[in-house]
Amino acid sequence: MSRISEVAFIPKFLLVVFLSIAAAGLLANAAAAQPAATPIVLDAGDPGATISPLLFGCNLEYTRYGMWKGLNAQILANRMFAAKSPEKSGPQGLAAHWYGIGQPPVSFALDTAEVYTGKQSQRVRVPDWGTSGGIGQRDLAIGAGTKYECRLQLKADSALAVLVRICDAPGQKVYARQALRLAKGEWQEQRFLWTAPQTDLHARLEVTFEGPGTLWIGAASLMPADNFHGMRRDVIACLKQIGVPMLRWPGGSFTRDYRWKEGLAPLDKRPPIHCPYLPFSDEFDFHEVGTDEYMALCRELGCRPCITVTMGIAEGPQEAADWVEYCNGSAETGWGKVRAQHGHKEPYGVKYWCIGNEIWGEWMGPAYSNAETYARNLREFAVAMRKVDPQVILIASGTDGVTLGNDWDKTVVAKAGDCFDWISLHHYSPITKALTGPEGAAEFTRQACQPRDGLLPWLREMRRAVDSSSPAGKRIPMAFDEWNLWHDWFTRHYQVQWHIGPIDAAFAAAQLHMFCAEAQSLDMVAAAMFQPVNEGLIEVRRFSAELTAMGQAFALVRAHQGGRLLKTDPPHAARAVDTCGSLSADGKRILLTLVNRAGDESRSVAVTLKRGKMASAIATILSVEELQVDARMGQRTEKLAVENEQRISLRLPRFGIALVDITLGGK
Repeated sequence: MSRISEVAFIPKFLLVVFLSIAAAGLLANAAAAQPAATPIVLDAGDPGATISPLLFGCNLEYTRYGMWKGLNAQILANRMFAAKSPEKSGPQGLAAHWYGIGQPPVSFALDTAEVYTGKQSQRVRVPDWGTSGGIGQRDLAIGAGTKYECRLQLKADSALAVLVRICDAPGQKVYARQALRLAKGEWQEQRFLWTAPQTDLHARLEVTFEGPGTLWIGAASLMPADNFHGMRRDVIACLKQIGVPMLRWPGGSFTRDYRWKEGLAPLDKRPPIHCPYLPFSDEFDFHEVGTDEYMALCRELGCRPCITVTMGIAEGPQEAADWVEYCNGSAETGWGKVRAQHGHKEPYGVKYWCIGNEIWGEWMGPAYSNAETYARNLREFAVAMRKVDPQVILIASGTDGVTLGNDWDKTVVAKAGDCFDWISLHHYSPITKALTGPEGAAEFTRQACQPRDGLLPWLREMRRAVDSSSPAGKRIPMAFDEWNLWHDWFTRHYQVQWHIGPIDAAFAAAQLHMFCAEAQSLDMVAAAMFQPVNEGLIEVRRFSAELTAMGQAFALVRAHQGGRLLKTDPPHAARAVDTCGSLSADGKRILLTLVNRAGDESRSVAVTLKRGKMASAIATILSVEELQVDARMGQRTEKLAVENEQRISLRLPRFGIALVDITLGGK
């Protein structure tokens, strides 16, 4: 007789008891395996300080693909035939990224005598009758149904018939064809519109003519006709999603090479800007965005402009003062009149001005100096700029707390603290190569804890250092106007693109939480993430742009902008979950954002509300099953059950980030 058969003789009531005990044991073991729910208590009756939107700012920097193939709508590479070092120059007298059309005796040269802008133009010479020559560029991505504008600056030594065509890679399908008639003599602008009949990732633009004759091409442009002042509308839409309240421009390290007055010229007349931080565009920017375009972008985004002025040039203080006058002076002032002539009669009213960037760093070239010299120069800039507009907020260049400790900041504050308003700080937190698997999960936890465990103590030390050296009776606010993760494989960090995944998202959310919670005690009035386009929050593709995982997290946490900080009990919740709570400006909602710091499992969260009643609650949850490089996070919404108008519960998934939107009211 088998044991299974023997069970049949056990009385049924004993069997029921036995099974009940066994089931209870299994449930108890399962409950023991699950960590207890993280309790969060919010007190709606005791809101704290208003969370400044300026803590959610961004830097619009010129780095890698931040502008070209990023914010810029321009498709052509090296569109102004910029001068190249010999090892990077194109063959046979051709500018880099351009190829020649025609066989000898057709010839090509970079001409420094006949120049439209910059230092050279592209010359094509066709000496014989019946011979054709010209230049072209390959691998241009065009989208079906998109209308494009083509613009050329041309000059000829005789009357010439020039043919412009856009075709496929073999040259068999012609998408657009435009015949141009050039007269001998001056530079002539030619432009035309055309619509792409199909999508082609490897289209070609060719400009040819028949000889004899010589043609100079000074500048070329190809971009979608619906661009916004030369910028991509889909990238701007993403900037609106993350809700940028302040945009710092033009940098950053780029300011060492930027001359703002050159950006007032017509687009094709602006000389190319050489800068070593632009490896993917051969160390050149082609100045699609000047002051007027930047201001148009700020107004489109509804954000506040913040301009960094150039240092290290002899006319630096006057150059900065002129820039303030161009932006803020009436139409009766010298530079205000120039602005009005450009179609902007009313002043732009730029309030925030950074005086230099990382002047303590040798990479700033001629602007680099020691703290004593910077303090003297800073005073000269401040006097010149405030003479134009006494109401501007001037921001001094502070350190990163690593390169020089806080000695630089102490010296600058002690010697010039009476002539500026804020001091800027920069910091990039290191991240390891482990982005996947168990090591990646551990890194997720470390980066979710980094803002409070690593950055906050440093900021507190910087606060003490600044206070200890400030002029009597003055407390100088801090602006943390560059921050991001610094992936440790960037040994050539200006030549390697950023990687943005869920780990970066956890860091960004926790960083913004820390800003919201600690801004008042630190007297931190602003912060700016480096940099949103193609290095942090937005990935730009050929025909689309979308938020990265970091951008998704940023867009969630922006809900706290303008709300009043709510304390959480325990402070910032338990270590497994990082939190931030706020009462909306109208007092009708509570916003709670959470980051599951635990890289090993999901976590339950139990939220209790004091001195208020919950009417409803909706959670927006970002999550991924497993960590992957550059992965975006899945997003879902969940309506939460409200218990007794005071409690809600939520399971926060592994690698989860959430926004809980609680409507107040109740019955």
